[in-house]
Amino acid sequence: MGDSTTTRPNYNIGCTNLVTGNPNQWFNPACFSEPEPGTPGNLGRTSVPGPGLVNLDFSVLKDTRIPKISEAFDVQFRAEFFNIFNHANFALPTATLYSLGGYSIVNGVPTSTVNVASTAGQITATATTSRQIQFGMKILF
Repeated sequence: MGDSTTTRPNYNIGCTNLVTGNPNQWFNPACFSEPEPGTPGNLGRTSVPGPGLVNLDFSVLKDTRIPKISEAFDVQFRAEFFNIFNHANFALPTATLYSLGGYSIVNGVPTSTVNVASTAGQITATATTSRQIQFGMKILF
C-alpha cells in the first residue's frame, strides 16, 4: 500500500466541469474530495486528460553542383524549422490537490486541517520548445 502522499482522491459524482482547459487551473479541484483515512480514493488512473501535443517540424534543402571548382564539388544549403506553427504545448498540470493546514486539538485529540492546494491544476511549464529555425551549409567533395 502507498502512503498518504500517493493516495488517490475521490471523484465527486455530478461534477460536470472537471476539465476547464485553462492553464491557470486545468482541472477543477472542487470535483475531488479527500477519501476517508485508510481507504483508497475512487478516482482511476489517467481519469483526467492532460493537454494535447501538436508539433510540426519542416526542413528544406538544396544541392548545388559547382563544376568550376571540381566535378565532385557540391554545396548543400539547409533550412530547418522546429515547431513551425509555434504551438504552445503545455506540460501536465500540478496534481497535488491538498496541503496540510494547521494542527488543532479537538476533544483532546490532535487533528490537522486539510486545505485545497493553491497550485492544484496549474500548468507551470511547456512540454516542447517554441519555434526554432536553423540554417546550415555543407560542402561535399
